[in-house]
Amino acid sequence: MRFLSGLVLVIACSEPVQPSTGFGGLGERCGIAEPCAEGLNCRGGLCLAQPRDAGLATSDVGNSMGDSGAGVQDTGSAGIEDAGSERRVEIVLNRPEDGLSIEGGERFDAVAEVLGEDLAGLDVRWSSSLDGELGRDQISPMGRVLRSVTLSQLGIHDLIVEVLDGDVPLARDSIAVGVCGWQMIGDFERDLEGWQRFGDARRDPGGWLELTGNARSRKGAIYKVSESIQPGDVRLAFRISTGQCDEPGVCNLNPSDAADGFAMNIWDVDSPEALGAIFEAARRGGGLAYGVGGPYGDFEGKAFHVEFDTWYNDLRVGDQRYTDPTRQNHVAVTLDGNPFNHVAFAELPSIEDNRWHEVELVIDRDRVRVSIDGQSVIDQRVEGLDFKGGYIGFSGTTGYFTNYHRFDELRTRPACEP
Repeated sequence: MRFLSGLVLVIACSEPVQPSTGFGGLGERCGIAEPCAEGLNCRGGLCLAQPRDAGLATSDVGNSMGDSGAGVQDTGSAGIEDAGSERRVEIVLNRPEDGLSIEGGERFDAVAEVLGEDLAGLDVRWSSSLDGELGRDQISPMGRVLRSVTLSQLGIHDLIVEVLDGDVPLARDSIAVGVCGWQMIGDFERDLEGWQRFGDARRDPGGWLELTGNARSRKGAIYKVSESIQPGDVRLAFRISTGQCDEPGVCNLNPSDAADGFAMNIWDVDSPEALGAIFEAARRGGGLAYGVGGPYGDFEGKAFHVEFDTWYNDLRVGDQRYTDPTRQNHVAVTLDGNPFNHVAFAELPSIEDNRWHEVELVIDRDRVRVSIDGQSVIDQRVEGLDFKGGYIGFSGTTGYFTNYHRFDELRTRPACEP
């Protein structure tokens, strides 16, 4: 919502829209022979927006209360120490348009215009709801102020301009600007501060998470316990590597006897302490250290999983508790601690190549998208999906057959579209 108590114009770095009428567009030069398009006024040689119906910031301290002679300031007004006088200033933000989205680090040029009967001694202050004060500028004789702006924090900013007399605001306007980019949750280069390890999981000296090691009957998990993923739409990215070579990279070993797989998990539980109980109850092998629901247990909470399964589970064989939808290695979306509940899946026959692969997950209401190395592998709606957020982490297992199971560079992309 935009709050308005005066008049300032901001023009971002985007090119002005060329009007089809042939008249001057916003920010273009104008004159008697070069009129402006409808809805714009020619002021100071530029086509500028018409002033909006802005509230006026007034000051009149000549009023008194009782016999005290004390001044009474109008509610919502910014007072100026000038008894018996009224100072009228208008300000409007017209560019960038409300709801602009830019990439992190992107710079834009802004122009502020201030209108009033007496602008002498007044300044314009620029600020952001996330970054704080951005700077102050003097007002030119034509009433315009130019500033190059870079917003640093990712997310949705209120970009605010104010007219100041000293430190007293006389007029104000704001718009929403979204700054987009990836924010690191964990790169694991130095330590695991804010994370909790379970079982065989560890930080490899190379700077990634290793969940099992290349050994039999292993089970490991690690979770971010210092913060959680918020409910609603979310966009995440991370890297994975699985295979039997000791270091990530090209590996020519035969993966036919490799297993079992790993998963990214988000658990909607009350506290990090609940994650320990979940890990203890989760099974090795096909349970991928998150299986606590369906054929693996009585978990009744909410959870979201993206698993990378490298072993064909068959209910008819041994103590396996479900049958996979394909004999091929695959990526799957499962829910609520149940590895059997494949609400979406895609075959990945070459995933055990020991190389790093970039995974991106997008949850948009009931639509789930998963891409690997920039290629879409899952894109479908999941009936009834209500993503609750929660504590995020990774888990993996081995059985009789083995693999390394590596994760790295977990990132999130905060909402940036106002």
